[in-house]
Amino acid sequence: MPQHPRRHFYFPGQVPEYQGVFEQRSCKIYYRLANQTPPGGILTANLLHTKLFIPEPRQDYIPRPRLLEMLDESLARKLTLVAAPPGYGKSTLISIWIEERQFPTAWVSLDPQDNDGLLFIRYLIAALNTIHPAIGQVSLALLKSTEKSTSTSILTALLNDLSQLDQPTIVVLDDYHLIENQQIHDYVTFLLDHLPPDMHLVLASRSDPPLPLSRLRARNQLLEIRQADLRLSIAETEHFLHQSMGLDLSARQISQLDVRTEGWLAGLQFAGLSMRQQTDKGAFLEAFSGSHRYVIDYLADEVFSNQSEEMQQFLGKIAVLDRFTAPLCDALTGQKDSQSLLNDLEENNLFLINLDEERSWFRFHHLFLDYLRTQSDIEQQSRLHKIAAQWFLDNHIYPEAVKHASASGDQELLVHAITAAAHSALEAGEIDLLTTWVKSLPPQELMANSQLATYMGMITFFSVNPESAVPFMEAAVNNLLPAASSSLQGQLMCLQAHITLYQGDLNRS
Repeated sequence: MPQHPRRHFYFPGQVPEYQGVFEQRSCKIYYRLANQTPPGGILTANLLHTKLFIPEPRQDYIPRPRLLEMLDESLARKLTLVAAPPGYGKSTLISIWIEERQFPTAWVSLDPQDNDGLLFIRYLIAALNTIHPAIGQVSLALLKSTEKSTSTSILTALLNDLSQLDQPTIVVLDDYHLIENQQIHDYVTFLLDHLPPDMHLVLASRSDPPLPLSRLRARNQLLEIRQADLRLSIAETEHFLHQSMGLDLSARQISQLDVRTEGWLAGLQFAGLSMRQQTDKGAFLEAFSGSHRYVIDYLADEVFSNQSEEMQQFLGKIAVLDRFTAPLCDALTGQKDSQSLLNDLEENNLFLINLDEERSWFRFHHLFLDYLRTQSDIEQQSRLHKIAAQWFLDNHIYPEAVKHASASGDQELLVHAITAAAHSALEAGEIDLLTTWVKSLPPQELMANSQLATYMGMITFFSVNPESAVPFMEAAVNNLLPAASSSLQGQLMCLQAHITLYQGDLNRS
């Protein structure tokens, strides 16, 4: 990769004794402080120049060559979108790539105040001006002109300046999810449509921006780095815990953390910080979850509190589910717009993980799910589990129905769910699963249910010993209802025949 000269930041209004070149090694950026305001006075007092600094990579950052190679490939395209939930190291990855490759880079760290269209353009020009002080002079003059200038003319002038650059140049817009002004999205779309060949735009965002991504994707002009790409591998997890956090952990303990955090860098960092204070690291690993105080603080501040009240309530209700689909969410919440809300969650990368190719079933990241479950009380959870159990029963998804019925604490519902699930479990050969379900019931509940007693009698006869099946058979006979189905009556007769045959009563059998 060719090496490029370091960028220079020009600041106006510096006093003469500060003239010269000052190297700020921590950021690896050189600032030339000059007495003269650069042409056009771009970095004016009401622009915060720290928003143009490239974030400093940690000295102990995790080497991620596979992702850097992906970013290298992006130079042949117009746009790179790095989109993932908070804490996955989006900005860090981009800053490391820039630092290692030494590309001339214009960086803007966006915040909610940048939703003003003209202010956004001014920051963009100021960032580009750090690459070369001549860039943006005409655009800035148009901005300052007393005559009304269109945004198209301002951006066109800026693009004309950029077309004069003779080396690959990167423009990074960090935290782009904070931009909600459609006018600014239109500006960025215009820039993408007319970018010079050597220019490349990188967006770091928690959500997919409303830009023509499909068109860019179809034309092979878009490179996407998503949550799945940013997920730490086992080797990267081990490096981070050993080198960055200074923890001496076994391969099993590292594997436990990898499974629990699902490669989420922030989650690993929280675990590492906590483990430094633990004498029994094994016990901590067993207990580590989204209810841990560091995780709670982070998810509350960075994720949950930034959602609308409607979305917070939606998340709180569906958190009882391990996996979910829109109709199930509708049943649970009493709403009819769950599909729209799930689409929003997916677009905003809110720790939502797709489970099928149809993008119909989803689950949450484990730690985020743990956190959400701390936000609702036991009474509400019990009610929601009942609704979920009934939905799964109605849709013949029996294992999930039994699980939610059990979690609801409603014994009658649990018996009903196991009874409904028993036949399909037997047909599928899931004997151990059915046995586990049935044994979770109090003995009196089991024996009072003729169908379950019959099934357990059959299982016990063939897998334990014939004599142990007798109490189940007798209970089934004594509690058989007159309206029992012919199928159940036939199964019970079959059980009786086997037992009496085993007992030597051939004629009765």
